[in-house]
Amino acid sequence: SIIKRGGHLFVTDYGMQYNILSRYGIKNFAVPGKDYLFVNGDSHDFRYENIKIINRFHGVTRKEQNCRYIYETKIHVKGDLLVGRYPDDITAAIAYNKAAEVLLKKGIPKEFPANFIEELQTKEYRSIYKAVTISKRINLYPEYTGKKEQT
Repeated sequence: SIIKRGGHLFVTDYGMQYNILSRYGIKNFAVPGKDYLFVNGDSHDFRYENIKIINRFHGVTRKEQNCRYIYETKIHVKGDLLVGRYPDDITAAIAYNKAAEVLLKKGIPKEFPANFIEELQTKEYRSIYKAVTISKRINLYPEYTGKKEQT
């Protein structure tokens, strides 16, 4: 059964409550119209063919530029840092993972959610990971020492 509370729709599964959209692969922080949309415009029509996921990876946003789509990747550390712009969402998601790894190695005390790309084999993922470039600002981000910066 579908339960409505505070304008959100939930389903129960073995005693746990889940946002109904999570059953369709839509993240709980997704924004309607930006990250997903209902093809026929009816937000109560939950057939799989009626739900189109636009942005399926964390930190990746599809944007239109010169009559084609590009995928912009940002990562949040004291504000959004642009990682780069990429031709497809998989490369953009891998770039987010690479930027997160660089920042974690610098000691940034934050848990960045990893993007899992199910359709790639490990070898394919590694080759894209090696080839993808990320912003110099990420690579030059200061090491975290645990002390507050002086202004």
